[in-house]
Amino acid sequence: MRVFDVTKVRSIARCPKFQYIQNKGMNLNQNQINKIGKDLQSKIKGTILFDDFSRGRYSTDASIYQIKPIGVVLPKDNYDVVSLVEYSQKHDLPLLARGGGSSQCGQTVG
Repeated sequence: MRVFDVTKVRSIARCPKFQYIQNKGMNLNQNQINKIGKDLQSKIKGTILFDDFSRGRYSTDASIYQIKPIGVVLPKDNYDVVSLVEYSQKHDLPLLARGGGSSQCGQTVG
């Protein structure tokens, strides 16, 4: 497992949201998605959004593209960011740092 220096991730923590992107090759069912959400709730102090409504809300930006994420995490501090990145690497989950969702070319959704 990689160890991250929290002092070096300050710029990452400024991103207001992170979302897990479900690639076409990842066929996760709802039970697996719920398990990931519950695992993260025990590791993250910030907000965990893995319900269908939130996933739908974050599935698009100002573009025409729409990709439903596995879930969305709103980290509270740098330690949340480090925990999130470590969990993503350990479980081989793609992670996308997301800004305001105002992109008109689909960069926000993968």
